[in-house]
Order: sequence, then C-alpha cells, then structure tokens
Amino acid sequence: MFQTACATAYRIADKLKLYHHRRSASLDTRGWQAYAARMAETPESLVLEHLGPIRTDIAVLRTDMREVKERLGILEQQYASLSRRIDLVYERIERIEKRLELTPAP
Repeated sequence: MFQTACATAYRIADKLKLYHHRRSASLDTRGWQAYAARMAETPESLVLEHLGPIRTDIAVLRTDMREVKERLGILEQQYASLSRRIDLVYERIERIEKRLELTPAP
C-alpha cells in the first residue's frame, strides 16, 4: 500500500511538474511576445525622441555654416583687395627705384 501511495504521489508530482512547466512556458512565450512588442515600440519612440533634437542641432549648424561662409567670403574679398594694393605699392617702388637709378643694370 505504501508503494502504491508513493507511486501515485510521484505520478501526481510529475503531472504537476509538467503542468507547471507548460504553464510557465506559455507564460514565458506570452511574456516574451509582450516584451518583443514593447521592444519593437521602444526603438521607434527612442528614434523619434532623439530625432527632434538632432534636427534642431542640424538647423543650428546650417545657420552657423552660412555665417561662417559669409565671413569667409568677406575675408577673401579683403585679402584680394590688400593683395592688389600691395602689388600697386610694389610697382610704385620699382618705378621710384628706376628713376633714382637704384636698380642694378641688367
């Protein structure tokens, strides 16, 4: 009788383990599906969350680049003007040297 009771208890325990295993597996599957669904939504919301500030930063950078390009253009114009003025001064010095005969004869 004791052996029969033990065998019955083992069978019941095995069934409970099997039931518990199946139940936890189904919960794990459902939990995984819910987790996967949340994770699928999360990257989308994270991307959208970060996209706005990135666009704002890019707009600021564009404005800054326009300003830098304008300033660079002004500097190029000033350099060209100074370069031309230096060339004119150099030509005047050459003429003065020729008049005063300060240049060596060729």
